[in-house]
Order: sequence, then C-alpha cells, then structure tokens
Amino acid sequence: MAAGTISGPQLAEVLARLPPGAIEISAEAAEPLFADGDRVDPCVACAVLMANLGLPGTTVAPGHAPRL
Repeated sequence: MAAGTISGPQLAEVLARLPPGAIEISAEAAEPLFADGDRVDPCVACAVLMANLGLPGTTVAPGHAPRL
C-alpha cells in the first residue's frame, strides 16, 4: 500500500488495532525541558488529533517529567 493512501473505515480499523504504548514521542536536542531522545507526552494539538482519530490516550507511551 502506498504511503498516504489509507483512509476512512480502513484507517479506523488499523488505528483500533494499535496497542497501548504503540506510539512514542521523543524530544529533540533543541528542547530545553527534556534531554535529546527523552520520551514526552503529546502536546495539546497532538492530543486533539488523537481524540479526533478515536485513539485513546493510552495509545501513546507515557513521557518523562521535564527537567527543571
């Protein structure tokens, strides 16, 4: 299947099969609150996108606390 061609019911079916922690988000070196590569929680925009796709919050692996 070519990239970007899955949509509609087919996309919903694939997303429903994602297990808890299937998605990991990591920080970049330019981020001052986290070390490069630290796993982080989704930003607000990403959380809204996930909700719109019907993904539960548990689909994203928990992130680390920011370093202060």
